[in-house]
Amino acid sequence: MTFTRFVFLVILLMGFAAIAHADGLPVDPQMIVSDPPCVESCGTAVGTTFSFMSDTNGGGFLTFQNVSEENWSSLLITTGSDPFNVPAASVTCSTNAFLSCQASDLAGGITAMFLSGLNTDIHGILIFDSFTINLNDDGPTDVSPTGSGGWSNVGGDVRTFDASANVANPVPEPATLTLMGAGLGALLAKKKFRSRAHSHS
Repeated sequence: MTFTRFVFLVILLMGFAAIAHADGLPVDPQMIVSDPPCVESCGTAVGTTFSFMSDTNGGGFLTFQNVSEENWSSLLITTGSDPFNVPAASVTCSTNAFLSCQASDLAGGITAMFLSGLNTDIHGILIFDSFTINLNDDGPTDVSPTGSGGWSNVGGDVRTFDASANVANPVPEPATLTLMGAGLGALLAKKKFRSRAHSHS
């Protein structure tokens, strides 16, 4: 393998590693998913797929209850480009129901928020759990159902979100991308070595 190709391979692998460590610098708008205990009003009953909308101020505080007869170990929330595109890097996504929330740009102007990860303290959204989705910009303390947010503030339009529980991440994890890059680099190097060894024999 020539030195130039080796340098190119190293740069390629470093690029994949950079992707693995770049989570973006989310600023606005916010997506906060939490699972407070259900005391009296447990919210709208939903199954493993449901939709919801922001208010005309681009915010809102919505309460739901999982009546799907399944514990949720992941939740995918997507929204399209109407009334305007929301880049994933601008989304502040947080949760106490899952270990992480990863915002990603998908094809066709779709923005996805993928919530996943469980441990002994973080259990996802269990059967009959109530949970909230806070779209307000003032953070978890703003529980106003007509709060202000950054999701739809163009001409008073509302934004539609689609949610699906227990589905796969539509975007490979950064670590998976790094492994794929390393594997591809190793395969290319092996192929080049074999072709060079074959030409010398």
